[in-house]
Amino acid sequence: MESEAIDPFEEALTEFQEQVLIEEEELPECISRAVLVFNEGVSLRNAYTRTSKKGKTLRCFPQCTENGHNDKWKCYRVFSGRMEVTGDVKHFQRFALEKGVLFAQLMPINTSSPVIATRAELEQAASDTHVFRMDVDAVNVKGILSGDQALLSINFRSLHKSWPYNWTARKRPRGSSVDKTVHELRFFFAAPFVVDETRDDSLEPVANASMGSFLLVCSSNTLRQAKKAEALSTEMPSWAEKYYDASL
Repeated sequence: MESEAIDPFEEALTEFQEQVLIEEEELPECISRAVLVFNEGVSLRNAYTRTSKKGKTLRCFPQCTENGHNDKWKCYRVFSGRMEVTGDVKHFQRFALEKGVLFAQLMPINTSSPVIATRAELEQAASDTHVFRMDVDAVNVKGILSGDQALLSINFRSLHKSWPYNWTARKRPRGSSVDKTVHELRFFFAAPFVVDETRDDSLEPVANASMGSFLLVCSSNTLRQAKKAEALSTEMPSWAEKYYDASL
């Protein structure tokens, strides 16, 4: 009786979920947790492959185009949404929210947040593709919810046509196609303090939120599995079939 092929992605995800739950790091008092809402219902997939070129880029991120996969040019999805932050009214009043900026970063989960203290540093990080700056359409505080609690809403758009991610995986066991590091796309909103008029370019963290987590699948190993199956006239392993697309 043949044993069923093990899906390395499911195995990696299960191992991550079975780990002792690591509580999220305590945020400084000036930072609030937020929720992301995407207008088109865009969400992250469980796994992505990257281009094999020197400057590695995520394929079909966060999803394929609205018309389906594009195998002739870059495949990506522009999206829009809003970041919602619930917090104390007095906390929000400390910041010049209308001068705030929103940016995102691809990063392994539970790693340190980027330190960006000025607009110049943000522009440099964006030009180096270490972070992805979002177009902010509006920043509003929606009144009092209860007590001193109010809702901060940041409407934004992402028009990025490529998502470079040059993260290097640790050495995997021979034949393994899935690294067990879990990654995320985390959004950060920062604004200058109202009282800091002498440093209008300064940025202080206000809130952050994760769009979701995913694993990286090694496309070259997946392709190797597919070619081997084809040469032997056997079926491609089910786990490889899920991630392999001959047009990519």
